[in-house]
Order: sequence, then structure tokens, then C-alpha cells
Amino acid sequence: ALQLIGPGDPEVNPPSIGGTEVSEIFCGGYSVRKGDRHDPVVVVPVLTEALKDLSLTVRREAAQCLRRFGKNAELAAPLLIDCLAQPLDRTDLDDFRLRQEVIRALGLIGRAAEPAVALLAEHARIEPTPQQADRVGPQISFIRVVAQEALWRIERKKEWIDALALELKGMSSGDAARALGRIG
Repeated sequence: ALQLIGPGDPEVNPPSIGGTEVSEIFCGGYSVRKGDRHDPVVVVPVLTEALKDLSLTVRREAAQCLRRFGKNAELAAPLLIDCLAQPLDRTDLDDFRLRQEVIRALGLIGRAAEPAVALLAEHARIEPTPQQADRVGPQISFIRVVAQEALWRIERKKEWIDALALELKGMSSGDAARALGRIG
């Protein structure tokens, strides 16, 4: 349900439950009136509050929606950083998915997410252990690519373009190519 919040065309995809249009959007106890779902002044504080939820799914969906607001989601940067600072559970795919969305949101916030640079750099260099390579290697590679793109968006340093170019030879070559394409 949180995925319905954010910029988009409400005429194409009006929020509904069982085909009935709804006037509010709910997820994990958080709600926004349908008419306000495009207004960052209304929505970003609600999504920021959702980042405190115990559910990884609610936090992931909140981060995913925050990224739609880009620089207008600046208010959420401290809590996004808190999510990223939690120890990585390398056995939980939901933790990987949460991190991917948090990293993407921080990258789209841009320079206001500068306090996240050290954490993002850790994620940009993360490697799977030999025991994890088969099971979570692709997720770790993807997090690395997403973090490199986010760091470029925040810092605009060539080293992150170079890192993405190196990824073209690895497991996440397609993801790296798409990231480089978005960067231009």
C-alpha cells in the first residue's frame, strides 16, 4: 500500500482495495489521505515515521516511497542513515532489500545525505565471504553497485564511476551498466 504514495498519475493507478477506490492509504498503521500523497510536506514526515517501524517490510516500502521524492525527502535522511547503520544480517534477504531501498533513497536525496558517506562507502566495498558467495553473492554485489551509484550522486567523485566500471566485469554487470546509464 505504501507503494501507492508518491509522484505518479493517480488517474492511471488510483488506490483501491478489491476494486473500490479508497480515500486513505494505509500500511503498518501509517496513512496518508489520497489527495495528499503527492505532497512531500505531508507524506515525507509520515514515511519518515514509518522508518521506525519494527517490520522490515514497512521500512523497506517507506524507503522505496521516499526515493520517489528525491531531494524533497531530506527530512528522512537521518533515519535512513540509522537503518543503514544497523548490522547487516547476511542471511536475511529482507535485510538486503531494505538496504537496497535505503541506499537508493539516500542517493536520490543527494548532498543532504552526505553524513551517510562513510556507511555507503562500507557498502560500496562489501564482499561476500566464500561461504556466502553462492547464497547471497548476487545480493551483496547489487548492494555494492547501488551504494557506488548513491555515492556518486552525493559526492560526484570519479572514483565511484571507476568502481562501477569495474563492476561491469563482475556478477552485477547488468546492474552496473544500468547505473552508469542513469548517471549519464
